Amino acid sequence: LTAKLDLTLGASAMLSHLTSYSFDNPAVMVQTVQPNGNLEYLSTTATEGLTYSPTARQHYVETFQVSHISYLSGSLPETTYAGGVLHGAWDASRDTGTLDLTLSDTYTPPSSKLPTSETGQRLFVQLLAGWKRELSATWSVDAALGGLVIADTSGHGFWAPAGVADLIYRRLAWFATLSVSQTTAPNIFIGGATLNDQAITRLTLPLTRSELLFVGGFASYIYARVADDSSHEKVFDMTSVGASFTAHSQRSPLWGSLDYGFVDQHGSSLATFGDVPTRRRQVVLLTIGGSFDFGPGTPPLFRGVL
Repeated sequence: LTAKLDLTLGASAMLSHLTSYSFDNPAVMVQTVQPNGNLEYLSTTATEGLTYSPTARQHYVETFQVSHISYLSGSLPETTYAGGVLHGAWDASRDTGTLDLTLSDTYTPPSSKLPTSETGQRLFVQLLAGWKRELSATWSVDAALGGLVIADTSGHGFWAPAGVADLIYRRLAWFATLSVSQTTAPNIFIGGATLNDQAITRLTLPLTRSELLFVGGFASYIYARVADDSSHEKVFDMTSVGASFTAHSQRSPLWGSLDYGFVDQHGSSLATFGDVPTRRRQVVLLTIGGSFDFGPGTPPLFRGVL
């Protein structure tokens, strides 16, 4: 919008079709499977963001997102999520101070498929104050501490401490992080909130000097508990690993990514969330994308890297 103010808008829609299968007769040697049923749902998201940088050492960011899950088959309830983040950062030599305020609202209409405690409207507020230190040209650390509040429209709720700590290694195109955190998160698929203890490590590095080919990987562990003032029982714990290969075209603004992921989730049976399944999941995903610049001063398309 101006030299100091940027505006970003985005929208997405995804139609998913899930089919579950079971064995006809597990006692026989030659197995045949039959579909148990299909589940189709449409997820839509709209995003908006403003970034204001009055000086080279000050940055202020505002983001807002609205998401909706609509089940096209079955009688599961729809869920609507709206949330926003206010972020401020102030640089001082090798130190950076940050302040983050997160507000979100999740609404799930009453349904016989979910317990009454997990329908209706739930509000989330989280405030984190952080500090980042550049230890060297390649290493940095940052940490943020604060608290979170979850409440419903009747006034019931609870508060809990929240925090995140990161160890970051960056060397040219190399990038590696180790992060541990305790935060709350609204789960739009189950219509509730969980208090998540999480550890995740990531690694990305180029395969060529031109930095057009990259490989990356991650490993994470999440222990999710009920976000409620009367109970912090386990909802699920989940271990995830994944790897990706990304290629950028040198002559066109196109890129592609091949990703593999493995998820091992151990669920539970709770009055608040119902039956959260135990399952293992493997995912292979091929993504093709492009970034096209336009306007005065931009180079022509498909004539070099944009």
